[in-house]
Amino acid sequence: MRNTEKRGRFSELLKIFSDKLHGKETPKKIDTSKMSEECFCNLVLVELGGLENLLVIDSCITRLRIEVKDISKINSEKLQALGSEGVIQVGENRLQIIFGEKAAILEKYYNKLKKEIEEKAKKMEEKLN
Repeated sequence: MRNTEKRGRFSELLKIFSDKLHGKETPKKIDTSKMSEECFCNLVLVELGGLENLLVIDSCITRLRIEVKDISKINSEKLQALGSEGVIQVGENRLQIIFGEKAAILEKYYNKLKKEIEEKAKKMEEKLN
């Protein structure tokens, strides 16, 4: 066992102990390793308040940057259970969620859904005219 592995486990134990001292329960992690990307993305979208709650999604290397209509619809505990390392509120209705490499996958999935909805709306509008 390398020194860094020992430190990582020790740090994790300290965090769990500290959380319990402060009355916080650590959320149980949901195993997302066997899920399809689509299933994982759908679960995350639900915990973000649904597609209609999202105004903007962007990602950088490890963070998903979002702007929402109603921040109270965000379920931080469930997002952490799905693998988020943290949810940081950056403004009144803006958040950064640390998802690691999955941040880019989530952004891509959201943009795909948004594009499909816009195309369907356009086709319906053309049919009405």
